[in-house]
Amino acid sequence: MNPLGAVEDILRANVYTWPSYVLFNIFVKIPCPQSIKKVAAFMCGNGIPLDTAIECFTACSGKNQSLITETMTRWYSIWNYSSSDCHPFARRASKAEYYSVFHKKWLKINGQPVIPEITVMQFGVDATEQPQMIAERIEHVRTCNAW
Repeated sequence: MNPLGAVEDILRANVYTWPSYVLFNIFVKIPCPQSIKKVAAFMCGNGIPLDTAIECFTACSGKNQSLITETMTRWYSIWNYSSSDCHPFARRASKAEYYSVFHKKWLKINGQPVIPEITVMQFGVDATEQPQMIAERIEHVRTCNAW
């Protein structure tokens, strides 16, 4: 199975229904530490295993595999460590936010709700800057498994 399909199966959500900020960061934006953190929070918070998240992000972006791997691995490690909440850095790290496809709302990586609640949310490729390009890349990843 292609890595995008694997993530869709775990989320039980078609990629076209994902939050637009995730689609933009995965398919359009050149991976950088900030965009990778946003995608990592979405994947980790929604229960996507690290290896699957890295494969999916790398296949969909087609860029900078080493930066994606290193940055996502670091954030997953920090968030797994932060579950103990025993260290000051762990408390700061747990403040990362992501959209939960299961709960249909924004949560912090430690599972706490984001307050004030974020109510304006866009979903799907049409709400991004490059809907046609994203749709083409989605189909390419589904058929070729990589860029």
